[in-house]
Amino acid sequence: MKNPLKAQTALVLVAISVVTSTPAGAQSKPPEGSTWFDRDGRSRSRAELDVILREHALWLSADGRGARADLSDTDLSGVDLHGVTLNRANVARAVLGGANLTGAFLFQADLSGVDLSSANLRGARAYEADLSGARLLGTNLMDARVFDADLTRAMFEPTASPLTESMARVEHLELMTYADNSGPLTEMRTALKDRGFREAERKVTYALKRREAEILSGRCEREPILISRANACGFYLLNRVAFDLPSQYGMTPGRPLVISAALWLLFTLLYAVFMHLPGTSGLYVVVRRVWKGHEQVQGMRITPRTKHSRRRWLYALRWIRSEWRVLRAAMMFSLMSAFNISFREIDFGRWIRLLMKREYDIKAVGWVRTASGVQSLVSVYLVALWLLTYFGRPFE
Repeated sequence: MKNPLKAQTALVLVAISVVTSTPAGAQSKPPEGSTWFDRDGRSRSRAELDVILREHALWLSADGRGARADLSDTDLSGVDLHGVTLNRANVARAVLGGANLTGAFLFQADLSGVDLSSANLRGARAYEADLSGARLLGTNLMDARVFDADLTRAMFEPTASPLTESMARVEHLELMTYADNSGPLTEMRTALKDRGFREAERKVTYALKRREAEILSGRCEREPILISRANACGFYLLNRVAFDLPSQYGMTPGRPLVISAALWLLFTLLYAVFMHLPGTSGLYVVVRRVWKGHEQVQGMRITPRTKHSRRRWLYALRWIRSEWRVLRAAMMFSLMSAFNISFREIDFGRWIRLLMKREYDIKAVGWVRTASGVQSLVSVYLVALWLLTYFGRPFE
């Protein structure tokens, strides 16, 4: 039989060798019973956390006792918060990586900037919660309810997504983003599309395309190779000017028509100014007549003509009538330029001319013709963009 004293001595020596072999820079575990760290970095016990949660539950009660839970800037990594009630609690910028929040109640909770990486929020209820800037990287959000939650600039890369119906009612859905993986957002867009939430689907599309534009913008600023930088800058400007500003990548399909209407008014004023300037540039009324079997074309420049009168009220009346004549011609020509679209039997320009009482045409000469061409090109593009974004999904 072995000597018990020798055996105990050997065990002590093994224990000492294990302790002394621990690297000096290794992260030490918190003391026994300390499961989290407060905002000052001090280790706190689970019992202290339970006291805070109980006081918060009393604060939520009708009698108004207790105190609101303030867990902002704390480190609750790996803490088991299964089924806790954090309604209206302040958990801003807290670290909840790996925490278990299964079935937790987070109604109107301030979770702005919170780190929920790898946390488990399965079945959690985050109604009207502030999740702006939250990190949802590897977070389990299966069956979670986020009705009316604010996800502004939230990094959305969960392993499982919340209920689709709740995501359709999220605030600032279009301002979500992702770090490296766009898959969860793409899957969410598909789920919204399958359930018929068209508006929410458009918002997610905008979030995806906006993040792609941000990546291009970063490459435009930091790309070391000149050609690659120019390519990134070119694509960024193209997406920004041609797709983002006119329709926000289809999120606001009616915006192209609003821009077209604004351009119609702007070019109307521009044409009216040209009609007041001297020179040959301007608008001309072209009339075609048949005289003795020959077609005659007559053109007359449209200019304001006011007959002078000694009576001021009569002069003012004639001036208004003359300016209205010029403005009316500019409005009609701007409308014709904006809808200078024809396809086979469809000719919007010809249909607009039928609105005139007399058979005549308005032609542009000089710089007015150039401005009319620019307006036609931009307007045709905006109309096409409206048709594609309203009836289709060109940015998927």
